Amino acid sequence: MPAMRLSMRKIKEVLRLKWERGLSNRQVAAACGISRPTVSEYLRRAAEAELGWPLPEDLSEAQLEQRLFPPPPDLPAQARGIPDWQRIHDELRGKNVTLFLLWQEYREANPDGYQYSWFCEHYRAWQGKLDLVMRQDHRAGEKLFVDYAGHTVPYTLIKKEVEVRITHNTIECFHRGNRIASHRRSDQKGRHSTIAAHMPESHRQAGEWTPERLTAWAAKTGPATEKLIRTALGARKHPQQAYRSCLGILRLGQSYGEARLERACQRALMLGSCRYKSIESILKHRLDEQPLEEQQDLALPDTHDNIRGPAYYH
Repeated sequence: MPAMRLSMRKIKEVLRLKWERGLSNRQVAAACGISRPTVSEYLRRAAEAELGWPLPEDLSEAQLEQRLFPPPPDLPAQARGIPDWQRIHDELRGKNVTLFLLWQEYREANPDGYQYSWFCEHYRAWQGKLDLVMRQDHRAGEKLFVDYAGHTVPYTLIKKEVEVRITHNTIECFHRGNRIASHRRSDQKGRHSTIAAHMPESHRQAGEWTPERLTAWAAKTGPATEKLIRTALGARKHPQQAYRSCLGILRLGQSYGEARLERACQRALMLGSCRYKSIESILKHRLDEQPLEEQQDLALPDTHDNIRGPAYYH
């Protein structure tokens, strides 16, 4: 594994202790809780970047990082070779397969390819986009969750390292020296504080929907649509499992018009099918424009050779 890079705040502390206080590398390492070779490495990088103390006031942490860790020579991506992250992700499931082993195979095939630290960083960034975790409220005992979604920052920073400053009343989050979130500290244990703007669009939409809101929307289209949505929600053990289907059905009104959607729901209820695909098919084939076949009551004769009647049993 590549050594984890220190935060810019700690690197600036290393430079301050060395150049302002005049401490030895061993003393700086002890004060910052890092190894002596790590101190030497950051001092070497600072010297190569022609930095001195104090640092320029207008030098941001992002600019400092750029000078301390300049990018490698700019070669075309085709010359370096971009790893197939999906294939690497699949191969990691194999027994005794490690990221380092896959990187070695990548470098054998691409001698001018990226270093192991770049390989790890970009794989984890790709992996982090596979599944974002959404914080949800739910009744105790109704569902089981095995993930934990903490105290929130903008979702674009997922898998990124942030610094947290905690005071008696406030919790602040910083990324590269810039404050990116601030929450009022709650005295309720186990509760969370979420800012809607931090969530992906799909999570915000999912968190805003309830069975009541869906049925209210359906009622604006018509009674058949409302009944179908209620039926679809009631058919699932957990109503949330039907949200996507219900939203898809209601949005069909935007494409085909609410009047046609209402007639399609009437036909779907008669057929006993409340699935999105069924209603879409009705609209697509314009079956909603055909008259509904009313079920007629069968008129049975009072007498018939095969009807015994009550007198037969006496």
